[in-house]
Amino acid sequence: MCSGNVKASSFYLILVFILSVTAINGNEEVPDADVRVNRLSEQVLAVLEHYKSSDPVGLPGAPIPDPMPIPDMTNSLAIGTTLILKQQSVYGLSKFRIEFANSNLADMEVFIGLSVDVLQVLGNYSLGSFWSKSEGASNITLNGMYAEGIAKLEVAREGHLEATDISLDLSVSDIDVQLENRGFLGSMVQGFVNTIGTFVFDTMKPFILNKVNTNVLGDVNKNLRGFKMTFPNSLPPLDMGFAEGRKLVRKMGYDPFKIKDFTHTTGILGLDVTHIWVSGLATFHRVGNITVTMENKTVYIEASVGTQKLEGQCHWEISMAGLLSTAGKVSFNIEYLEVIAKVNQSLDVRNKPNLEDLQISLGNFQLQFDGTGTLDYVIEVIVNILPNLLRHQIMFAIEEPLKIKLQEIFSDIDVEKTIKKQLQQLDDVENESQEHSLERPPHEEGLTVDES
Repeated sequence: MCSGNVKASSFYLILVFILSVTAINGNEEVPDADVRVNRLSEQVLAVLEHYKSSDPVGLPGAPIPDPMPIPDMTNSLAIGTTLILKQQSVYGLSKFRIEFANSNLADMEVFIGLSVDVLQVLGNYSLGSFWSKSEGASNITLNGMYAEGIAKLEVAREGHLEATDISLDLSVSDIDVQLENRGFLGSMVQGFVNTIGTFVFDTMKPFILNKVNTNVLGDVNKNLRGFKMTFPNSLPPLDMGFAEGRKLVRKMGYDPFKIKDFTHTTGILGLDVTHIWVSGLATFHRVGNITVTMENKTVYIEASVGTQKLEGQCHWEISMAGLLSTAGKVSFNIEYLEVIAKVNQSLDVRNKPNLEDLQISLGNFQLQFDGTGTLDYVIEVIVNILPNLLRHQIMFAIEEPLKIKLQEIFSDIDVEKTIKKQLQQLDDVENESQEHSLERPPHEEGLTVDES
């Protein structure tokens, strides 16, 4: 399996997914097209610079039309009066803030919350009845717009990732309506005019949602199909990373793993435990979901990783008052080892990632004594104390050094430089895929990831 390609593809997919969800309309022309960035790598770099500011508003490169034209609206008011809103456009959609983003990587879902302080719907109106008519400019202000939704990815039959659903819901906290030159007729139906804001919002809401479900969905899938890497239908892309990690653990010589010798004394009894080896650490796999949450310009990652049954062995020697002693060898099984880690990273990538918490737990122990002739009382002593001693020693040997090592690794990471390097690899893979697509028949295109 190609580790670089897996890393680049995973990085690409997460970014395409999250950045595309924030795009309200990806197929319309944006007036400021000259300042837009087209390549995903360029867009990511622009976003990194954007989040170095104290109050990032909008998202560089997000193809959101601002203003966005909306259809004319007609509403029948009281006593035969009709209101027509025409040549309407929504201003301020690009001024959104990402309040939060929760990603369930295992299920390939992203929950996202966006807010816009003020939206303005500007245009013209016509208010008429059989006895009077008035017309002029209209200004409908929507305060406190909030959008919350979910987007999903899955592996298609052909092996590439595709977005299957993007759903979004909108709400506002307050609506203010201003109609110029309302005249006598406008005064007569003032109470009904005050309800126009709700009517406008309810009318434009499905229009915006339809844009998301059609244009953005198409744009996301176009980007995903453009990246020539395929995945097995039965294996989530996230779990492919764990397969690479298992290979790395074996390569670095951590499976089997040697635990430091130790001595335990209780009263007149002394127990020496040596030659402690544990195997099976490279059987780790994802336990439950891995969540990525973005809030207050910080990304929080929480992961739970567990192993299959661990097997080990050690030598022991028990003595009484330093005079009488007996020795032997014992094998043991541990039901599982589970690690729960929490990491945070500021979106200002000049800052280093931080290990918030790391906890290790071990399952039940089972002991199996080798050899014969061991005294029953010695076995009883060892059975009573050795599992807890081994549990403590194994956790002590793994937990604290792992915390220190992980934080050292995080402290040495230049996040900005690493991302730029990954983006360059992404560009190289895409360019190579495009070159190969010109050399091979269409049915041979694509890079298939080896599961072995």
